[in-house]
Amino acid sequence: MPDASLHGLRHTHATELLRMGTALKTIQKRLGHANFSSTNIYTHVVEELDRDAADKINGVLKAAARRTARK
Repeated sequence: MPDASLHGLRHTHATELLRMGTALKTIQKRLGHANFSSTNIYTHVVEELDRDAADKINGVLKAAARRTARK
């Protein structure tokens, strides 16, 4: 069960925004952090986001390879 404390809710808020692809700068502003180092602690979802990023760049590279092969 998620932590229902204010701190826990802030973590859940930031984590879910990251999962939905919200820009880190936007999350930083919503949480009232002065710099990214404070917001960066919420990036414990990095493994999931990294897989998603890998899938996206893989698609870009495959499309570029197909374009190159056609020339």
